[in-house]
Amino acid sequence: MTADWLSELSHGGDDADLLHRQLVHTLGNLTLSGYNSELSNNSFAAKRHQLGQSGLVMNREIAACERWGKAEILARADRIADRAIAIWPGPEESGRGSAASRDWTLLHSAVAALPAATWTSYSDVAELIGSHPVPVGVHLATVPVLNAHRVLSRSGQVSESFRWTDPDDDRDVHEVLRAEGIVFDDAGRASADQHITAREIAELLGLPIAADLAETEAAGDGSLSPQALTTLEERFLHQLNEASGPQAAGAVQRLLEHWRSRGGELQYGTSANASCAPIIKVGRQTMYVIRFYAKTAEIPFSVLRKRKPFDDPALREELRQRLNDAPGVDIPVAKLELYPSIKNTQLANIAVFDVVVAALDWFMATVTASDEQEG
Repeated sequence: MTADWLSELSHGGDDADLLHRQLVHTLGNLTLSGYNSELSNNSFAAKRHQLGQSGLVMNREIAACERWGKAEILARADRIADRAIAIWPGPEESGRGSAASRDWTLLHSAVAALPAATWTSYSDVAELIGSHPVPVGVHLATVPVLNAHRVLSRSGQVSESFRWTDPDDDRDVHEVLRAEGIVFDDAGRASADQHITAREIAELLGLPIAADLAETEAAGDGSLSPQALTTLEERFLHQLNEASGPQAAGAVQRLLEHWRSRGGELQYGTSANASCAPIIKVGRQTMYVIRFYAKTAEIPFSVLRKRKPFDDPALREELRQRLNDAPGVDIPVAKLELYPSIKNTQLANIAVFDVVVAALDWFMATVTASDEQEG
């Protein structure tokens, strides 16, 4: 990859090499061209000039972009998918064949369960029900489903092909979502803080795939050899540094060391997506308030609500408010029993770092005090 493309893709703090591997062959980054060899690895500025002279509208649309990075590629993928859905709709529900025979009950339950001031994506719903975003989009566009307007594109935008199933309904879907509490940015993207993942929908429905990771992943409690734990730690730190960058990785490591200095322990996940949670043990129970992945830090409210003393909603709300004191952190009330997350890169901001450390200290003190009272 050339220096020009490294600069282009690293715009906004993204890891250019990782982004290139993830998006180079995806729908949003593909087009039709009779002069691909001429375009080669030219900078986007050079390609933009050539694509702007193309006879294909799809190429001129690319040329209309000021830059070419993650946001543009994902947005273009969503637009192309929307067009495909509109041009090639799926079979009618009343027709015959596999589409008509599919049981959409889980989809209906999942979308109906979405709380106000939250949204999910076609991809999340598809992941949950074992389908693909395209048939999910077709179904939601053709069959009345409660809360279907809360299903957006992966980037958090209302699909260009969205229509209310009632032809007489002329409401502006953006205004409806805003009235429900959704926050949109200037580009029309819904707040990522209000996004409900497939796992969180499963939690809302009480499905087993929402199982607590602490129960299914190995902990650093002597059940693994020191060598195995070292391997898990190194794997986590490698993925963390690759995905979040050295500044954020350093901040996470300092936070984990702080936890250890307070007498806490660390638990490393054994799944493909490496993770680490600062834990405290109370009897046979493992408590943790945050779990770090390569790019995000997850707050397991869903786990905490099942464990004393955080089965008390007031304590979970206090935790939410403490974390929301950090600049740029806005965990919505609707996520108080789910798995909200913050970006690891936010911890590179010392103001955010200090708030999160203080929240962890408060969590440890609260759990310890509760255990002493119980004892």
